[in-house]
Amino acid sequence: MEIRLIKVISISILLILSNKVYSTSICEREWNALKSIQSQLRNKSNEYLRKKEHEKHTKYQNCRKNKNKKSKEIKKSTNSEQYKRYYTYRETNNPFENSPVKMKTKFKGKKQEEWNKYYVTPEDCIKPKTTSQFASCLNDRDREAKRFTELWDEKEKEMR
Repeated sequence: MEIRLIKVISISILLILSNKVYSTSICEREWNALKSIQSQLRNKSNEYLRKKEHEKHTKYQNCRKNKNKKSKEIKKSTNSEQYKRYYTYRETNNPFENSPVKMKTKFKGKKQEEWNKYYVTPEDCIKPKTTSQFASCLNDRDREAKRFTELWDEKEKEMR
């Protein structure tokens, strides 16, 4: 009877100690993952990385507080899976959706719709290489807007 009791106690102590060692190694993995994300944030900060850092920090804190009682199998994702996750996140999440920035347009209503049909941005002005090129593109757009306004006013006079 005593031998059986000693075996049960020794096995239970062994299980308790091995569980602590295993949980420590999981916490170390969580810590390393958190540090990896934080080093990426130092180089390039964006919403995706900040969200990942928050998730990893929460996981690490939960691990430290022994909230992850279940042992989870850690699956390493491939680069293509990370690529897909990042770009599907970027495509579905519009960063300007709740932005306080208001877009101003040159015209309002029907006139703006007609302006969008009338003005075609030159290819050089889509991605200007220099500030002088950018300035000339703005001047060109302003000249075209003035010409469009004159045409619009003439058209409205004819309609009256």
